[in-house]
Amino acid sequence: MGLQRLIGEVEAVVRDCGDGQGFAACRWLASWLQRPNQALGGATPAAFLDTAEGREQLCRLIGAQRSSAYV
Repeated sequence: MGLQRLIGEVEAVVRDCGDGQGFAACRWLASWLQRPNQALGGATPAAFLDTAEGREQLCRLIGAQRSSAYV
């Protein structure tokens, strides 16, 4: 359920930001989860998947991309 929510958040951000036709949210999320992220102190987002609090933090971080607060 946690990953599905993250995928949904990615899809919502893309939809809100413009034409997402052809965008693969699952593929983007899989790649993003493996890359170190400055907003997470250099940790990979995947390290936060184990807890509900961690998944919530990731959801907020993805949502922040609507305003380009983090990339």
